[in-house]
Amino acid sequence: NNRAFRAFDQKNYTYWFCYIYENAPQWWQLNLSKPELIQNIEIDFVYDGNTPRDYDVQAWTGYTWFTLVQVKDNRQTYVVHEFKNAYRTQRLRLLFKRAPEYTPTITLYEVYILKTSPVSAVPQPLFDDPDRPDGKYTYRVSAVDTYGLESPLSAEVVVPVGDVTPPAAPIQLTVTPDQADVNLTWTPNTEPDLSGYHVYRQTSQGWVKLNPTLVTGNTFKDVGLANGTYNYRVTATDQIGNESEPSNEALAVINIGVPQPPINLQIIAIPEGQALRICWEYNGAPAAGFNLYRALLPGGPYVRVNQELIKDTCYLDEGLINGVKYYYYVTAVDNFGNESGSSPEQYAVPKDIVAPEPPVIFYPTLNGIPLEVEQSEQTLIGFAEPESRVELFQDEKSLGYVIARKSAEEQNYTFSSNTYQTAISPDGRKVAFIENSYLYLRDLDTNQTIALNESYINDMRWQPDSKKLSYRTEDENGNDRIFIYDLGTGQKSRLTDDTNGWEYSPSWSRDGKRVAFISYRNNEEEVWIKDIVSGEMKSIMESQGASYPEISPDGSKVVYFKNSSLYQVDMMTGESRSINSIGWPGELGNYGWSPDSKYLAFISFRSGANELYIQEVQSGAVDLATGFQAAGLTLHGIKWSPDANAILCLTQNENEYAFWTLTVAGPHTPILLKKVSSGSIQAMDWISIGQVVYQHYVDDVKNQLGLIQLPGFFAFDVVLNPGENIFDATATDAAGNRSGSSDPVTLSINHLPDLAITTDTIFVYPAAPIVGDQVKVYAVVENKGLADAEGFRADVYLKNSQEQWVLLKQEYIDRIAAGASVAIPITLEAAAYPGSNTLIVFVDAENRVYELSETNNFAQRDFYTATQEGIVMTTVLDAQEYPAESDLAIQVAIHNSGSARKLDLAVQIVDENEAIVYVYDPITLNLAYGTGKDIDLQWNTGLTYAGHYRVRAILKENGKVILENLTPFRIVPEISLSAELSTDKLHYDAMEDVLLNVLLLNQGRNFDIPHLDVKLWVQNADNTVFTKSFGLDNIPAGSNINLSAIWNTGLSATGNYKAHVEFLLEGQVIANSVADFFIDPEIKLSGTLKAVPVLVYFNRPVRADFTVRNTGNAGLDELAI
Repeated sequence: NNRAFRAFDQKNYTYWFCYIYENAPQWWQLNLSKPELIQNIEIDFVYDGNTPRDYDVQAWTGYTWFTLVQVKDNRQTYVVHEFKNAYRTQRLRLLFKRAPEYTPTITLYEVYILKTSPVSAVPQPLFDDPDRPDGKYTYRVSAVDTYGLESPLSAEVVVPVGDVTPPAAPIQLTVTPDQADVNLTWTPNTEPDLSGYHVYRQTSQGWVKLNPTLVTGNTFKDVGLANGTYNYRVTATDQIGNESEPSNEALAVINIGVPQPPINLQIIAIPEGQALRICWEYNGAPAAGFNLYRALLPGGPYVRVNQELIKDTCYLDEGLINGVKYYYYVTAVDNFGNESGSSPEQYAVPKDIVAPEPPVIFYPTLNGIPLEVEQSEQTLIGFAEPESRVELFQDEKSLGYVIARKSAEEQNYTFSSNTYQTAISPDGRKVAFIENSYLYLRDLDTNQTIALNESYINDMRWQPDSKKLSYRTEDENGNDRIFIYDLGTGQKSRLTDDTNGWEYSPSWSRDGKRVAFISYRNNEEEVWIKDIVSGEMKSIMESQGASYPEISPDGSKVVYFKNSSLYQVDMMTGESRSINSIGWPGELGNYGWSPDSKYLAFISFRSGANELYIQEVQSGAVDLATGFQAAGLTLHGIKWSPDANAILCLTQNENEYAFWTLTVAGPHTPILLKKVSSGSIQAMDWISIGQVVYQHYVDDVKNQLGLIQLPGFFAFDVVLNPGENIFDATATDAAGNRSGSSDPVTLSINHLPDLAITTDTIFVYPAAPIVGDQVKVYAVVENKGLADAEGFRADVYLKNSQEQWVLLKQEYIDRIAAGASVAIPITLEAAAYPGSNTLIVFVDAENRVYELSETNNFAQRDFYTATQEGIVMTTVLDAQEYPAESDLAIQVAIHNSGSARKLDLAVQIVDENEAIVYVYDPITLNLAYGTGKDIDLQWNTGLTYAGHYRVRAILKENGKVILENLTPFRIVPEISLSAELSTDKLHYDAMEDVLLNVLLLNQGRNFDIPHLDVKLWVQNADNTVFTKSFGLDNIPAGSNINLSAIWNTGLSATGNYKAHVEFLLEGQVIANSVADFFIDPEIKLSGTLKAVPVLVYFNRPVRADFTVRNTGNAGLDELAI
């Protein structure tokens, strides 16, 4: 029956079909009786689910197939292909190359083709175009050959038809302003076929016609004009429609009084930021409205903010950038569009000072609901203020940040119109759907679809962790039974082993371990609970007509629907009570528990229409949350948000559906999320990962699954530490405001292996080996966890008495079952390891096993190898030299490789002359065979004088010394000197004494310095002008010494000088200091003067003899006498 003609028989209920597999295209071919010019082809596939994605439309050239159209990723069920040039052929074919995503079947219902013919060839080419209205017409011609190929077009030919003569242009156009109007007058035309006039005004876009209908007189009024200059002209039109040339142009000037400018402009920053509220006062004549202008710089350039006139005297300017300075002014506009001058300029800066609300983490669990998981890698999901920076903390340690989603984003998936039920998994990755009564599963990540070979499906419900799907279908006896499909194994199983009765309405508990359902048996409908882990089943209520049970997330209660009423059952007491009459529950969800089990939401008719009510479970109080009826809307379904803070509502108004969200706390104001104006909504949900999901029956061709990611969404991929993990988050907005911490959520991972090695599980035989013995070592690795440990390595090392590490063995262990252990055997020759030894074991040093704790993967055990049987004592210090006031760590190790002994230990600190410095309290030891004792002692050197000392350890038995050892150490001298050199003043003259003062401080606390060499000198930039050296003996610890020296400046050069002092110990400088001073320039003039002769007569010459002497340190270049 699959014949090709069924797609070309003009019947839309017959079809041709084929199967397309990879690299195996199929085609449908149409053979015509003769070659035809084909203009277009129309293809009807009818169903989207059987529409090819890639195909070609091809024509036969006579030699090969020529592709006319190539189509990729087709989603249309009815396609029209019109060819630019008609093509002549006798054969057409459709080459199908790629099938739809979830079926290999292509169905072709009907193909339509449109033939065309060029103008017939005649001896004298001629074409008649009759009955044309009067006017001018333009024609061009092309030639077409027998193959349908077309030539270029000919030149244009313009042909006048009938009356094409317009009237004369109107004359003597005059314009007269009248307030905000302009009156136009012109001389009337006299043509007998005159029909009327058109009036034009010039604008920036050109000449614009003002009259909507012909003006029959010779006047026109242009009204309501704003101030300005206007240019007009007029044309005449005859009865045919021929329009004249324009008249003369005429100018009119409108100039009327403008409104007063607004005053008192004030700007207020909105606390939430990104907006400013601008208000003003207006005292002028009534205005039509106001214009608000904004700029980024004082004085502009300004742009108008409002699109329409502002009617109020306040305006909220939104969408601004926080921290930017904005300048504003406002104007008033009258009814004619005249605008006032500007108000005084003002500015303001928007700033967000409101911290975001704390984020809410809701996946994979909520606050107050600890969750134990099996996988260490988890994704945490929540909501925060859109675009805020969300920082996540794990056990108070930051894991970094992400930016919360700015706006809603929708992703759509297409299904055929035969899909009548869908159920998306809580993790948003898979969708189960029923098509043509069969059950399918589509992976939304890969877009792969598998058939589960089940038919007549209903009641699909996902396990909360998305690992299993429950559904209702018929068993082999025709009874409705609940089955569970395991995605991990690909196997299905029955919920119960019953052979009689019906089951329906399954509902999962939050932990995925229990299923509530209705069982009809023994003529009774009962609500049952099945534990799918233990297999235990129990009936909680005999209730004829019960349906749609829902377990509360905390597992304490069950609600179910019966006889138009909603009932609630306490799982512990079995007490049942009616909550409300609500009508049929339906597929869209008419009641549901909040994820934290604190509330029960339901739709009720109690007010005469569908409205949402919210019951607080603990108190039983019921709150009316919506008023959709007053808005003309019918409420169809509700779903809780995964964070328990909001509810999704679906309403309908005639053919339009709408999704709303409303908060549970505070006023329940619905916020519109999305409108759907075509088709119908078949199902909806608000899944665990925060997405809103809905099934949209678009039309008879396709169904659509929509996934809406909401604003504020954020997600983190985390790795859990073994045990308990506490997560919380903060949100920081763009202005830097930071929220408080979110309510914490707790995730635990305990079902892990736990490898352990301890000192007690490292065994040494014999316990006190003697050189010559063979030593057996066993390191026992335990798995104390709840899961098997596989594929790891244990490393056993020995640290000998020389602090050298020796790898004894690397043991690769394939598996240790939970609760089991493995022993690692090692054999040693004692002679190779004399003295103190430490066995060290590392388990899984490469961290190949993810386990509950890593802290117990290391252990060590000491043993001592003696040269002979008996007591051995060693004393070890942590260093050989110690500064003042430092701790001396002493370890006296005593080992017994013989019979049990009772011993007394005495420890002393003595100096090099055997004088006792310190004595420790005596210690009594009881040493059994193979045991030892490490005695750790401490002594602080304090301010004990530097020198050589020893630790004396004496071991006695019955008062008799059996062992004694001396361990030397040295207290190093603390040499710390500082010197300070100063002068008695800063500036000196020539021939003046400079007093040099030196203060020496010995800051050392445990050493008297026997001798120091002192060097003192003075120098300028060129020379050393003074030196002095001497010695100091016996400088006590902690003492101060004052020294001084005098140097006379004499006639030393002027300028800057430096005085230096150095203190040397055994030739090494250990302290020094420098002091600056200046010798100022000074001129000291003196001399003699005498007359020769001493006695002289009047009017006789006298000679004056004189001398000049400079005793200063600065010279004169010139001296006037």
